[in-house]
Amino acid sequence: MRLPVRAAVFAAAVLVAAGAPAPAQQRPLTLDDIYDPATKLDFSGSPPTRIEWVSDTHYVWPRIDPTTRRAEWLRVDAASGRTEPLVDAARLEAALAKVPGVAVGEAARLARLDTYA
Repeated sequence: MRLPVRAAVFAAAVLVAAGAPAPAQQRPLTLDDIYDPATKLDFSGSPPTRIEWVSDTHYVWPRIDPTTRRAEWLRVDAASGRTEPLVDAARLEAALAKVPGVAVGEAARLARLDTYA
C-alpha cells in the first residue's frame, strides 16, 4: 500500500514543480520597460498591423523605428515569434544608390519604406 502513496506524492510534486515558472522567466519591470520609446514593452495586446502572410507558418511585417520612422522588414515565424530580416536594407540602399537619378538620401529612404504598394 505504501508504493501507491509514494507514487501519488511523487506525481503531485512533479505537477507542482512543472507549474512553477522558471526563475529566468521572472524579471521585474523597470521604468524603461514601460516608458522608453525605443525599447518599451507593448502592453496593449494589439496584434501587429500590416502583416502579409507568405506561407502557412510565416509572415512579413514592417517594424517601424519610433525615432526615425523608418521600417525594418522582418520575416516572422508565427509559432515561435522568431524574427529575421527579410532583406538586407544596407545592400538594398547601396543597389538603389547605383540607379541613375536616385540620390543617396533617396536611396536610404526607399530602402526603408513601410509600404511598397
